[in-house]
Parts: sequence; structure tokens; C-alpha cells
Amino acid sequence: MLQTPTASRLCKQPAGSFAVWSALLPHRSVLAQIGKLQRLASGTWTHLKAMDFSNAGMNANTIAVLSQGDWHLLKILVLSKNQFGAPGMEHFSHGRWPALATLELHHVGMSTSMMQHLLHATLACFSSLDLSENIMAKPACWAELVKADWPNLTHLDLSHNHLDTSFFGQLRNAQWPLIGSLDLLCIEFLATAQGQHEALQGIVSAM
Repeated sequence: MLQTPTASRLCKQPAGSFAVWSALLPHRSVLAQIGKLQRLASGTWTHLKAMDFSNAGMNANTIAVLSQGDWHLLKILVLSKNQFGAPGMEHFSHGRWPALATLELHHVGMSTSMMQHLLHATLACFSSLDLSENIMAKPACWAELVKADWPNLTHLDLSHNHLDTSFFGQLRNAQWPLIGSLDLLCIEFLATAQGQHEALQGIVSAM
């Protein structure tokens, strides 16, 4: 049974600490999810700096409700292992995330249109993005990624993906001047051995 924290419990957290709500909501109760999220999004969560909705059955409707909240101090948002598609990502892009620094989108079925919506989000403090294990993403999706204007991005996790070698050539043009960590663990190159060599050269040039 999910125990939703009260505002008073969250506000008792020491200043600067993380008040984390792990929202493991049951997949079968979409209406219950929406109701709980509406109450969460309409509340005043002074010290809420991190939310974990991984594997919570989030869909476009629940992402829409979440994005209506005033998350002025939220720094970490985990939406991994949910299938909310392009409509959900569009709702996210319209949300107010002035302090968001870390976004985890591990295994969300990332697509080209989802990536385009992500790029339209206003993320002034964005520094860390997890896009690992989105193996169905097409080369066009990753081509969109390098168009992102994220001047504060320092960490990008692309592990466990199928990546076309052209992506690594495009990395040279990415507007991420502070990038210092690029996770490519267990990636699968969609290329010949020569193409893989060229891709590695692209990585070296981009870093």
C-alpha cells in the first residue's frame, strides 16, 4: 500500500536535504494515480527536491497532471520504466522545472517525436540526463539529441542503446561545453568495424 507523505512530514525535512517520494503506484489504478498526482501537484511542497516515479505505470494523462505542479525547487525527477509516449513528453515540455538538474528517462521507449518534445522543455539548470536502455530509438532520434541547447549538461548516459555511427560524428557539433561524462556502456554500434573506428574518433573529438 502506497503511503503518500503529508506536506507537514515533507516540510520537516532539514533545509537543503532531499525529500524523496518513491511513487510506486499500481498499474491497474490509473484513476487513483491521477487523483493522487492532482493532490500532489496542487500542494505546496517547500522542501521537495526529488521525485521517483520509476516503474509507476505513468502515462500521458498522469504526466500531464504532474507537469501542472509548481516544482520550483525540484532538482531530480525519475520517470524511468514508464511508457508515456510523445503525448506524455509533450506535457512534460510545458511544465515548469526551473531548478531541475537531473532527469532519468531510462527504458521509456524514447522516439524521435519524444526527443523533439524534450528539447522544447525549459530546463535552465539541466546538468544530467539518463537515456539508457532505449534500444528501439531510431538514428533520427539521436540526431535530434545533439541539437539540444543544454549549456550546463555535464553527464549523459546512453548506455545499452543501439547507436548509428553518424551520431558520434554529430557529437562534435553538440552545444554541451561542460560535458565531462558520457556513459556508453554496452552500446551496440550499427556499423561495420571501419564505421566503429570512425565513431570512436568522433567521440574523442567531441570530448
